[in-house]
Amino acid sequence: MIAFILSSAALAATIDGGVQVAAFESGFDFVEERFAGETYRIDMPVVSQEDVACYDEVGLRDLNVEIPIQTLSIDLMPNSVVVDVMFGRVHGADMTLYGTDGDSFDLCPGFDDIAFHSFELTESRVLVELVPALTSEGFEMEIIGEPTINGNLSTDIDWVPDGLILSFAEDAIFDAISEAFIERVPEMASSMVTASLFAAEVGDIALDVTLEDLDHDREALAIGMDVDAEWRGDACIMSGVISEPSGRTPRVDFGDLDDADMAVGITEYQLNRLFHGAWADGLLCFDAGPLSTVAPSIEGLLSGTVDNPELDLVLVEAPQFTLDPDGMALSLKGLNLSMTGDVNGEQIVLLSLYADLDLGVEVRIDHTISSFSLSLTQASLDITSLTADPLFQSGSVAQSQIRAFIEGWAMDTLSAQLSEVPIYGNLFYAAGIYLRVSDFSTETGALIISGELFSEDDAEVDTEAPDTVAQISGRTSDVINVMADAKDNSTGPFAYSTRLNSGEWSGWFGEDTFTVPMPEPGEHVLEVRARDAWLNVDETPEVLFFEAFEVSEDDGKGCQCASSGARYGSLWVVLPVMLMGLLRRRA
Repeated sequence: MIAFILSSAALAATIDGGVQVAAFESGFDFVEERFAGETYRIDMPVVSQEDVACYDEVGLRDLNVEIPIQTLSIDLMPNSVVVDVMFGRVHGADMTLYGTDGDSFDLCPGFDDIAFHSFELTESRVLVELVPALTSEGFEMEIIGEPTINGNLSTDIDWVPDGLILSFAEDAIFDAISEAFIERVPEMASSMVTASLFAAEVGDIALDVTLEDLDHDREALAIGMDVDAEWRGDACIMSGVISEPSGRTPRVDFGDLDDADMAVGITEYQLNRLFHGAWADGLLCFDAGPLSTVAPSIEGLLSGTVDNPELDLVLVEAPQFTLDPDGMALSLKGLNLSMTGDVNGEQIVLLSLYADLDLGVEVRIDHTISSFSLSLTQASLDITSLTADPLFQSGSVAQSQIRAFIEGWAMDTLSAQLSEVPIYGNLFYAAGIYLRVSDFSTETGALIISGELFSEDDAEVDTEAPDTVAQISGRTSDVINVMADAKDNSTGPFAYSTRLNSGEWSGWFGEDTFTVPMPEPGEHVLEVRARDAWLNVDETPEVLFFEAFEVSEDDGKGCQCASSGARYGSLWVVLPVMLMGLLRRRA
């Protein structure tokens, strides 16, 4: 594990892009430590060459090589990256040599299966020079020049008819080691800054990366990328979205090169681009549920009788984030609230309000769902236009009450809606490396994040999926109450997801007690699965069976529920389970 840290000096290598990733010299120490001690193995059935000495063909059968890496050094140079690898004892055993010749006049003796007992390569070394490049395939490390490999080779062979044959065997061994190992070098050198770290699905947001820029010098290797977002959760039509994402795109100041290992900067424009894409796809849906409680509140402000009041809310423009050294803010411009109703049989517009809403934003890292999450801390409302039917009480009292309502709506309904949306994951994985974000700060036009790097074999890394335990703990006419837990080799935290009747899985949430909307009358299957903080998902969810009944006015009961977690229940839970059959966890 290596922490990457940020402070105040300017980064020598600077790049453009919504997401800017910089790997520093000290950060490559992590890669060096990760690969040092690994052993690679080469197995080749036949290595052959034509026209060796007087032979038509000479070959080496069953070539096998074990290559232990002793040390790995990655150095940033002005125009390239140099990888220097020192090996431990490289060896192979139990091979054979053969030679064929079809010419009888040259008296060249053919031979078959000469025992090549073993070879040993000591003090061996590979030196590879790479140039970082952006290609049509993405970010790559391209080998330049001829990599060199050297070392002291000793062999144990029964008999060799010609010194050239032995030379062929030695060259074949060197070539096999060089070709097989050097293919791995570019991946080693680029594993910290691979773009695949940022192309993922976070909750219900799918991310797609486009590489934009590259720079490197003796102090840092940096790549810039733009990230598009697609919202894949429950959506609604957002007819009011008319604007394009905007915001500042500075070259991020990553900090002190002496202390930094790796850093990631997300620009204000990129954050707005991510959120705008999700917003336009229907991220914030204010259906009849949240709004149905609003109409009675406003009705209290009316001085007359209104039938069938309806409330409509449109956000004319997508939300706009602002990033400054003192924090984050969210602005909603052109919020339109209107209320219609029937008065004396005629539908009229009772209220039409346009306002700008500015919200204080607090970003926190939620390790339970492995994501950054938003919450709102304050609301400031600027009513730009307000027209109301005479039925509304006159004077500043009505406007004051409406203002209080809108601000309350923003802090309650809107905040609850936003707080459930992960804006970016805080755990990334690629090429055997985990990047776990643990802290962040803001500067003018950018969000800078820092955290820890883990190799996949690090003792702190959890690769074991949790086992989900869940039960139905109660119900009302509207919802089913569920309690969940997870058993794991770690202590958590755990996130949970549900699906009903083999439908779509819900997004991840961190609460272990939650509700599921009551479905239509009939028999149903509810599945609950757990995920730990290292993104390991239980592949055998807990399966809960229950039956929902018609609600009668006298009892108000909506379902008869049974849980596969019978160890938590009493007799009234166990009996329906027995009647419905033996419950099994889905394989």
